[in-house]
Amino acid sequence: MLLETNNLTGGYDSKPIVQEIQIALQAGEWLSLVGANGSQ
Repeated sequence: MLLETNNLTGGYDSKPIVQEIQIALQAGEWLSLVGANGSQ
């Protein structure tokens, strides 16, 4: 496993935007998050 997260929550101030995300990326895989401010 190259990158793994469990129960990740994030947002602005006290307003969560994503909640309890589980992600597991293997070598060679890509992840893109696109929102109102562009690609992160």
